[in-house]
Amino acid sequence: MFSALEALVKKDGQKDWVLITRILGEDLVKELFGTKEQPNSGLRHRLVHGEYFGIQDNSKNYLELIHRKVITYFNVKIFFKSLLQENVVSPQRHPFGNKHGGRCIVKRKDGGNLFPLKDLLDDFNEHGFSSPERYEHVFDNSIAQSY
Repeated sequence: MFSALEALVKKDGQKDWVLITRILGEDLVKELFGTKEQPNSGLRHRLVHGEYFGIQDNSKNYLELIHRKVITYFNVKIFFKSLLQENVVSPQRHPFGNKHGGRCIVKRKDGGNLFPLKDLLDDFNEHGFSSPERYEHVFDNSIAQSY
């Protein structure tokens, strides 16, 4: 995330702090990169140097915040109209449509090791989710707890 953002604002091998501030805003730049006086206080510095998210980081989805700021910047300053949408539109979960969820694991009935996703999806679409021909559902509560 930070590498992509920094690549976007690099100028002559250096971060263009004016541009990054224009894109993200002063508050988000301070949270992510710190300040000139305290450059090691930013999230980027802490993560690069082996620290983890702290309590101060738990309340924000930085990926979403950065994404929205970059999309807004492109729409306003580059395209001069809203060509990019901030939210995901019509997500494709797999080649056949939307996602399905369940509390089970699927395994091959023939005991084989290969697990081609397209074959699994073909089987489920041809025979239904509850009665695939070449695969079976394995229900195990311990898997759900450890996963």
